[in-house]
Amino acid sequence: MSRRVCRRIGALLLLVSAMSMTGIASAAAAAPFGTLLTPYQATYRLRQGPITLARATFSLRKVSGQDEWELTSLTETQGWLSTVRADRIEETSRFRIQGDRLLPLHYQMRHEAPGEIKTETANFNWPAQRVTGAVDQSAFDLSLQAHTYDRLSLQVLVRAAALRDISPIRIRMLEKNKIKPIRFESTAAVETLETPAGRFETRRMTQVDSKKPMTFWLAPKAHYLPVRVEQDRGSLHLKLELEALKMGPASVTPAAR
Repeated sequence: MSRRVCRRIGALLLLVSAMSMTGIASAAAAAPFGTLLTPYQATYRLRQGPITLARATFSLRKVSGQDEWELTSLTETQGWLSTVRADRIEETSRFRIQGDRLLPLHYQMRHEAPGEIKTETANFNWPAQRVTGAVDQSAFDLSLQAHTYDRLSLQVLVRAAALRDISPIRIRMLEKNKIKPIRFESTAAVETLETPAGRFETRRMTQVDSKKPMTFWLAPKAHYLPVRVEQDRGSLHLKLELEALKMGPASVTPAAR
């Protein structure tokens, strides 16, 4: 399989979601978190047609002794794809809830593939309004504006926005060494989906400012976690579906020393 195709697959493996409302500040200030911060473990399968290409597991945990949370993901290729390209992607985002705001603190990614390892790190310094880090060995230092999120921490914000029926949604996302605005819109209609994890009533959200938009189906019964994500990328139609979900009991991550 070509590197170009594998990069396309990797884009969906990272499960990007991003949100805020028209008027970014008011959306973030209004975002409720509450039960959305219930620890969970969700497993997804990535498919092209009937073929399973990879599995991804997302876990949310509270950091021991601190008002901080850690969201992690592990994605590995499966089936025939793993025989030609055994990829493994690990991501971690640590963030804090401060009043009604979600503040990302640290993000890291490690992508192991045959013959190469790619890494990303980012440290959010809110008092200094800077975000610093590195993509592989290339360092960056960027101005940090309010309501900027990494790929994982903004998943919590997207769920909060869906809970409040906010649309359209605008947010800033750190992607590698750049910060870019993204926009989503939701539909009012409720759609019932059958997934490997069961049947869910969902709300649909679509990225509307991208040449290769993603569509997300968020399930209120599952605390607005995505139960399906789809994206058309050229000749590829990729579908990510929820396979299993465990909510609680509360799990704790030791505080960093």
